[in-house]
Amino acid sequence: MSAIGSSALIVLVAVVLAAVLLVVIALGRALAANQASRVLPIILFGAIAVAVIAGSYAVFTAAITLFSDAVTVTFPVSPFPVEVPRGVTLDDTPVATLVSGSMDAMTAQVRGLGALARILLASGTLLYGAMTVVIALSVSRLAASLRRRAAFRPGAGRAFVASALAVFVGGGAGSITTQLGELQASSDVLQVWSWSYTGPEAPDSLVDLGWPDPAEFLLTVEWWPLLIAFALAAVGIAFRAGEQLRTRAEAAERDTEGLV
Repeated sequence: MSAIGSSALIVLVAVVLAAVLLVVIALGRALAANQASRVLPIILFGAIAVAVIAGSYAVFTAAITLFSDAVTVTFPVSPFPVEVPRGVTLDDTPVATLVSGSMDAMTAQVRGLGALARILLASGTLLYGAMTVVIALSVSRLAASLRRRAAFRPGAGRAFVASALAVFVGGGAGSITTQLGELQASSDVLQVWSWSYTGPEAPDSLVDLGWPDPAEFLLTVEWWPLLIAFALAAVGIAFRAGEQLRTRAEAAERDTEGLV
């Protein structure tokens, strides 16, 4: 990353942290003053801001992944042993003693990454971003309904169901595509088909020279999208029940007015 890019990232992080701090202070003052109505505009504005920032960041990051010549990517590697090399004595030893261990991932700046890895990684970023945007917009819609004192207006339940689907699809598919992209990046960067060595002792493999093997194909199933989707769906069903009760109450009120 260039110096300009690093400075821009630092400024962006500082602005986001400052915005979060201001929102927390405003929420604390409103709640302390027992003025819940003042909290809703903050939630509404915050949710919209999160949707804009998350969507913009996802598109920006995906564009860099797709079109930048050199990209920074974290990908898995076959467990690579970590040990003190033979012939090396640590004079100033660390506080803890390394008994045994291995590294199973690395972060590297890569030039010439393959198209498949780029597409998969960018797709994962966009799916996660879309998931965040849908959830944020659902929260903003609920806050707007509460401001109008119409929490159970038609459509509130569907918004939460849409959020549940977004988490289930975006979180699940985003996790799978990201892992596939990282595995493909591991193969693109580390897979060596032939090599030669001119040193005094020929090693058995490149691992002996400090070059890890690409990771074996393994996908991890993450359960958080399913659990959060179930929770949001339950909230959506509850709001749907509230919408039906409100509709019945309004119909009963109209019938009563007609009898008077």
